[in-house]
Amino acid sequence: MSEISLTRLVNLINELKLKVERYREKLAKNEMLVRYMLIDPFLKALGWNLENPEEVEPEYVVESGRADYAVKHDGRIVAFIEAKPLGGISEEVIKEKLKYAFDSGVNFTVITDGDTWLVYDAFMKTEWRDRKISEWSIMKEEPAIVALKALILANTSAFGQQPEKPILVRRITTIAETTMVEQARAFKVKGPVDRRKAEYLVLKILANAAKPYGRKEIIEKAHELVELTEKDSMKTKSGEQRWITQIRWVVSRLNKEGKVRVLGRNAYAISEEGKLYLKKLEEQIKVSV
Repeated sequence: MSEISLTRLVNLINELKLKVERYREKLAKNEMLVRYMLIDPFLKALGWNLENPEEVEPEYVVESGRADYAVKHDGRIVAFIEAKPLGGISEEVIKEKLKYAFDSGVNFTVITDGDTWLVYDAFMKTEWRDRKISEWSIMKEEPAIVALKALILANTSAFGQQPEKPILVRRITTIAETTMVEQARAFKVKGPVDRRKAEYLVLKILANAAKPYGRKEIIEKAHELVELTEKDSMKTKSGEQRWITQIRWVVSRLNKEGKVRVLGRNAYAISEEGKLYLKKLEEQIKVSV
């Protein structure tokens, strides 16, 4: 069993969001791509070793068909996982896979298209629709909430049990905030805030964020990381401080250049191109430590 890190899990969920946004059309046509790009990394983050058939056995043959994944704990199969192309989950698929599990004596069935994850108890004595015990959407829900729900599939003896919410929600949702506070203590970017420094601030903040940020949140975080000059604090014609206007403009420009991506309504995340550009900026920007 691999170590399960909540920090890595939350960060991975943000990365998966970007992949879905960028490759949506391809993922909707290719189940294997969904498995390779979305499902496999997610299972690994939940502690499953995909290279060990004693933990995860792909293409597992059962009497009534075949399971895409059979996941095992302490030598027994605890769940079958069915993968579908993005947007390819249907009632027929759910009923069929529940039958696979029931006929094979496997307690849980998981059906996913890489975005939506549905978890069913195959032996629950009720209608099939009511056997669903958990579900989440990587694209529609906050990464911290997805991480919390996904722990039901973690490679532990508590597989299939939903963790208590209050403690874990507080723990997971503060990961990003803690990171940013520590970062703010570590260094300050010296003003005046020109375009290059504004780009650095925006990308640095998004690179360390555990969830997408809106412009307001980016500006708040940037304020913690910059030593403003008198010029920065001067007001523009709109009455806004110059450095804030610079940050707003840079967010829009980075989005047009593909260095950040919009996820949801006015929420931004760094792209792979943005990460590469950030490395170049880090070599140029002088910071005081």
